Amino acid sequence: MKFKRYIKNIFSIAGIRWSDGNEINPLNDGIIVSRRKITNDTERRTIADEQYLINLKNFAENVLPELLPTDAIIFLSDFLPDEESNRGVGSLPGGIPASDLNGLSTVEIFDDIFFTDYPTFADSFRSLIKNSPDNIVEIGEAASFDITASHNPGIIGSADGSPAVPVKGDAIQYVFTDWDGSETVIPATGNTQNFNGTVFNVPAGITEASCEILYGEGIGPYYNEKGREVHGYDSRRDGGSENLITSVTGRYNSFYGSGAVGSAPIDSAGVRALDSELFSEGVDVGIFDVTLAAGVPELYFFVPEGKIVEVLNTKQEFGYVTSSFVVSPIVVNDGGGNPVNYESWVLPVGGIGFLEDQSYTIRVS
Repeated sequence: MKFKRYIKNIFSIAGIRWSDGNEINPLNDGIIVSRRKITNDTERRTIADEQYLINLKNFAENVLPELLPTDAIIFLSDFLPDEESNRGVGSLPGGIPASDLNGLSTVEIFDDIFFTDYPTFADSFRSLIKNSPDNIVEIGEAASFDITASHNPGIIGSADGSPAVPVKGDAIQYVFTDWDGSETVIPATGNTQNFNGTVFNVPAGITEASCEILYGEGIGPYYNEKGREVHGYDSRRDGGSENLITSVTGRYNSFYGSGAVGSAPIDSAGVRALDSELFSEGVDVGIFDVTLAAGVPELYFFVPEGKIVEVLNTKQEFGYVTSSFVVSPIVVNDGGGNPVNYESWVLPVGGIGFLEDQSYTIRVS
């Protein structure tokens, strides 16, 4: 019979042992001992199998009920202590090491397998709020990084109703790095800290500032719904730091307008008084749309010099009308009053203009 081997394997595979670490052997640890005379090998095997069943029955009926309430039978995995489970089951999360299960009673093990009662969990959240400047501004504009850095330690909620505990510890220190690389170190007095950077004129492209938040490890126990302390989230509670970056992007403006014949501005002040739009795709590249109202004889726009410009009339089936514009150089100041070489593009419709509104898409690359 294979029953004896099958039962023994169940105990072995399940890792069920006596509290002193020795394996439980129902045949040896049973109550009844056979005193029948064994006459041959066949009878010996039969008697042994029968006796094993008797011993197992007595073990289950008389020994286990007394042991389980006292947690005398413990779990001891055959895996190495640092080997982790590849997935969660019941209330046991994936990635739990064998060492976290060793020493638990079989009642605790099976309860954790069959019942999902692990604590709720909210991970840490840290944010960097930039009050000013805006994300994209005109090149040359005066700005400063006025930052509010926030650290949220997060929470682990116990399933038995015990008070929640933090995932991470509170902030310990804030290190602000301004646009010019200068650092300001501020010991934490709370989980929120303000910083006012120095004023600068925004250059072309991206300018960054940052804040590194140093925080402690999370402490405090958390429990499943049976009130047993668990450790499934301990690996997420280490102290550390989070580096958070904010930035501002400097781009040139395009300027555009329309009016009577000869109304196109010829100096920086006149150009900057027009409607404007920051370039959408880069420092001086992108697409913008303009409209020439019916009865208005002149349309004009201004972009940095040296770019490839295409103008498409989207109202009528005129297609590209780039060659209809008169192009000439002009100097236009940037957001900080610095002179920049631009080009003036003028469409001299003349007369009373078009009978209907005209729409144009202008691509600058």
